[in-house]
Formats: sequence, C-alpha cells, structure tokens
Amino acid sequence: MTSNIIAKYMHPKKNIGKQSLEDLHLLKKIESIFKEKRGYIFRMPKPGSKVISLLSGGLDTTIVTSLLLDKYKLEVYPVHFLRPYPAANPQSVLRSASYFCNLFKRKYKTLCHDLIILPLQFPAKNIERSILNEGQVIINNKTGQRRGIPFQPSSFIHEIINYSYTLKTEEQRGIKTIFAATLASNVNWYAYESLTSYRALMLAVCIMLNDFSWQITSFPIEKEMGWYMDKHDLIQMGSYLNLPLEKTFTCQKDYRYQCGKCIVCLLRRVAFKKANLPDKTVYETNRTDVIGKIKRKNSLLKDILRKM
Repeated sequence: MTSNIIAKYMHPKKNIGKQSLEDLHLLKKIESIFKEKRGYIFRMPKPGSKVISLLSGGLDTTIVTSLLLDKYKLEVYPVHFLRPYPAANPQSVLRSASYFCNLFKRKYKTLCHDLIILPLQFPAKNIERSILNEGQVIINNKTGQRRGIPFQPSSFIHEIINYSYTLKTEEQRGIKTIFAATLASNVNWYAYESLTSYRALMLAVCIMLNDFSWQITSFPIEKEMGWYMDKHDLIQMGSYLNLPLEKTFTCQKDYRYQCGKCIVCLLRRVAFKKANLPDKTVYETNRTDVIGKIKRKNSLLKDILRKM
C-alpha cells in the first residue's frame, strides 16, 4: 500500500533543474568525484540498517522520519536540536518531536530509538536576533535568493557527526547515513539548502574524515531515489501514513499554539490546501477556547484604537 502511494511522488531527475539556486554544472562535477571514489553517488541503506534522521517536530522531518521507518524499515536514531531562539518556541517543537518519537517507538518497536536531544546555539547568541530578523532579506534580486540562516544544514551535520563518535558500541559508531528534510521549493530561496550544497557538504565531510562511506542528503530532493517533493506532497504521504499532522509544530512565534500568520504558518496552510486535505492544526487565529476568544477580541480592539 505504502509503496504504491509513494510511487505517485517520484518525478524525473530533470525536474531538479527547475529550481533557481541549483547549480547543475557544479552538481555534476561533485557527483563525478563520488562515482570515482566509491562507484556511486547515494545508495539507500538496506532494511534494518542504522541511520540518523533529523526530527525537529515540524511537518517535514516528522513525515520523512516516518517514511524511513515505514517504507524502508530502517533503524532510526532521531536527532532533535534544542535551539534557544529569542522569538521562537523551543519547548513546543521539543514537545512535538518527543510526541512523534514516542508514537514511532510504539508503532515500529525497536526500529525507532529514543529521541537524541542536542542543545545548539546557532547562530551565536550575540548575533542571532539580527540573523533571524533578516532571514527573508533578498540578497540577489536576479535569482530571488534570501539570506536565511547561512550554514544551518552544515552546523546540524557537524554536530550529528560529533555525536556519532560518542556512541558506545562499534555497531552504533558505524552509522554513516544522515537524512535531512529540505524541500524542493526551499531551493528557490536558499542556496545552502540545494542538492548541490548537500553534495558539497557530503564531499567536505568525506574529505575531512578521510572516509568516503559517509552519506548526507535531504530525503525529499534526493534524485538518486527518484524523489522531488514539496510540502504538499509530504502532507499527502503523512495522511496516508495516518500521522496526526496537527501535532507537528513549525511556528516562528513564541506562542503555545501556532500563530497562523508567520511565513512558516502561511506556507503550512497553503500546503494543506494544495494537498486537498483539511488542516486540523489549532492556530491562535482559530482557537475556540475562552482565552483564544479573549485574545482575538483584544487584538481587534487594538486594531480599532490604532485606526482612530
């Protein structure tokens, strides 16, 4: 059943060239090095193999982690980065990641391990507010490239690799495949989330560790697997897997419930519409409890007073 559904989202490799920040010439050059060094670019590990998957608590990483367990029968070590953003909600995303990790452990038993929580201060505390507030600043008008949080994927990968060296058994230390969940549409905004960048990161890791058995990729855009997916594709797959997607958390605001208005919430809401599926997420804008009604009433009052 799952295999038939997943086949629906496999697209020709040529689709990757449609993203404005993908450098196909450089991508081909980097991939030729992997072919020379190890005979392949990327290979999906066999069922039962141990891998590491990012589990942020958001939609994308949650669905990807579920697919690794459900379709590919991989033994997954989920990693969550606890990041003390001043304008975000680290406890809510951690709550979501913990919820889904426990759900996966009940459903997939020994295939899913305990959630690995790694505190990470990135960007540095004295500059993080400036970086985060200017993340949507366009730095290249021709391509539409935004600043984002430069080197974010590489900071995650480096910490995961450092963590892997602390694992106790030789079998655990042999984990050398790491999955992220960058989407196809991300590559229109952030160059550091392109497949080209992931290939460059994988090459850098292999060179620095003098070990070409490492594999680092973003599952939704891994062309060697035939993937090329966006958020609405993942949402449809998550629905088929019967995941309670409303319990994922991706908001940029420091609220208990997702605000429904920030860029991340808006992208989430649009993706549900594009997927033709109901969005069961509780947003601050549609809360039905008493506190939610009071907050909306106060917000409306402030808007009226501002216009007077």
